[in-house]
Amino acid sequence: MDRRCAIDGAHDKMMRQNGTKNAKDCTLQCAKAGGSFVVVAPETKTVYQLDDQQKPAGFAGQRVRVSGTYDEPSKRMYIESIQLAE
Repeated sequence: MDRRCAIDGAHDKMMRQNGTKNAKDCTLQCAKAGGSFVVVAPETKTVYQLDDQQKPAGFAGQRVRVSGTYDEPSKRMYIESIQLAE
């Protein structure tokens, strides 16, 4: 997901604004416009900023599982691996 939609809790508002039809296109459009890729923990709705903005691009709009380390002071997740969630 992208940061803007994560703050809103869904892609609906941004999809209407940017004319995209699905979560993948919305995420990529927002990232292209200067947004950043994030991961949202579904249980807690916590948003995690990702350090690497290239790796998640191929997973835009999909449910993923990210492994890595979390730096509490910077609120940043350092990606070791990213894969589709089952």
